Amino acid sequence: MKLAKWLSAIFLMLLLAWPAQAGNYTSVRKFMKKVKAEQGIHYVLFSGRWCPPCRKLDRLLEQAGLTDKIMIIDVSSNFGLKLMYDLKMPGIPTATIVTSKIGPSGKLEVFFSKDYRYGLNECLIFLLAHVPHPAAAEK
Repeated sequence: MKLAKWLSAIFLMLLLAWPAQAGNYTSVRKFMKKVKAEQGIHYVLFSGRWCPPCRKLDRLLEQAGLTDKIMIIDVSSNFGLKLMYDLKMPGIPTATIVTSKIGPSGKLEVFFSKDYRYGLNECLIFLLAHVPHPAAAEK
């Protein structure tokens, strides 16, 4: 029994010590500030720093030069976990599109697409196909 407690404690410490992904959005304030400042289409990835497929996807997106163009919502935060739950996402990694605009009333309107991709391969293909690549923007 003591061995199980020790192993649990070590596992928890490793999870907490794992480096965070670049560009994480961990609060409503940070997320809303971004979608208000840059109205339009945003590519969003629900991810966790403790999730092996998420870390692999982050490395692949970084190699493709797309990390800065994707809003990565950290589901390790209360904000990320609640948002994922409210949107009924099946798990992580999950990619979707968010559209933001100032509505007729003058208030910011944020819409999450119900069309999402779940899993490492599905997310990677979706993001590579939709997110404008930096090299393509230079042409």
